[in-house]
Formats: sequence, C-alpha cells, structure tokens
Amino acid sequence: MTIFSLEGAAAECKPSNIFGQFSVSAYLKSYDVILNAFDQGLGRFEIHDLLTEYATNALSQKRVPLYELDQVVAINNELSGVDAKWSQRYLKNRSQKGYLIFLDARTGLLLLYKKKPIAVVAFTPKDEALMIVQLQGIRSIQEIEKGKETTFPTRGLAPFQPWELLVSIAQRFAERLNFKQIGVQGSINNVWTFMGFGFDGPRLTRERAAVIYDYTATGLGFDKKSDGNYYKNLY
Repeated sequence: MTIFSLEGAAAECKPSNIFGQFSVSAYLKSYDVILNAFDQGLGRFEIHDLLTEYATNALSQKRVPLYELDQVVAINNELSGVDAKWSQRYLKNRSQKGYLIFLDARTGLLLLYKKKPIAVVAFTPKDEALMIVQLQGIRSIQEIEKGKETTFPTRGLAPFQPWELLVSIAQRFAERLNFKQIGVQGSINNVWTFMGFGFDGPRLTRERAAVIYDYTATGLGFDKKSDGNYYKNLY
C-alpha cells in the first residue's frame, strides 16, 4: 500500500533555466513527503533488530529498549541549520548541559539512548531517492563560563557500527515512505570536505569522509553512480 506518492513532487523537480539549478519552490515541495510523514509519526519506529544486527558484540537485551528514534527538522524549516527542538532548548539556557545539533539537510532522524540524542542521520529527497547527506555522532554541550562552551562525550553509541546502523535506519524510513531508492552522498560531494566555519579550513578531511560515507555505502551493497553518490534500489 502506498503511503505517499513521490511522482507529483519529483515531476516538478526539473532543472530550471536559472543557472541550471533545480527550482527552489519545487525542491521545497518535494520535502513535503518527509514532513507529512513526520506529522504522522512515521519517523518513529522500532529498530530492535537493527540494533542487534549492527552491534559489534552481543548486545544485552536489557539495553535494547533504551534506544529509540526522534524526528528532527531544521529551525524555521530552513534547508539546513540547527534543529528546532533540542538546539532551541539549549540556546534558551546554555548554562545547562544540552545539545546543539546542526543538520546538513532540512530533515533527519536522531538515535536516542536513555532519551538523549547520540547520533543523527540527515537526508534530502533527490528524484526518487532519499539521499543521506549526514552521518554524525552527537556530543552534549554546556557553557561553563560566559562565552566559553565545552562539549562532552555521550554514552550509547560505542557498542555499534554506527554509520551502518544509521544508514539502515534511514533505509527503513525510506521504505516506509515508498521511496524507490536510498542514497548516500559520496565524499566527493560533501561540502564539509572543502568548507569550514570562518577560516579554520575544511571541517572534514576527504579521507575521513570516505570512511564514513563511501566505505559504509559500498559495504552495504550500494552502487556508485556518475554523480559521485551511492544508490541502492528498494523496489
């Protein structure tokens, strides 16, 4: 049974005659598929089998129920930026330990452990694929004195192959929405390999990006296409 139809949104996402780029309005409309799914809570589903599959060692069944998913959207529905939930909580009171989560796309899913975020997978619609553009662990943050913030490691991600787990979570979400493909953005297209904040240089080396994105996608059976991204057919 089809939950959502992608054909209408995808049909409008054709290159415009402005700089050869996609129409912004059509691109935003294509996100409605994901946002409508979030409205129905379809981004929250059971992942117990995936946790077991991607655990590096035997995972205690007592710990499995402590993991769950949360849906996240960039603030003000921007195409990227801090999320509108966890980050806003922290920004209202920086003296309390919280989370400042930057999304590389408009939408994503958080992996929670004991109700706290430990990793994020962010994705964007691309033609008939749900394209993963961000796989990242999350650290908590706190302003320990005025203008000085410190980050802290979070617990719960160490028992897993984290990137494989996050990709598989996104794949399950894509299947629930009847996307025909799941994609992983290749390291060559990752903006953080050639851009940073201010003049600090790239935030992510090409080698590290290849490990996180390229090797993970290849290991999970994705095929690399001419655009430098990796794809797997779902239907």
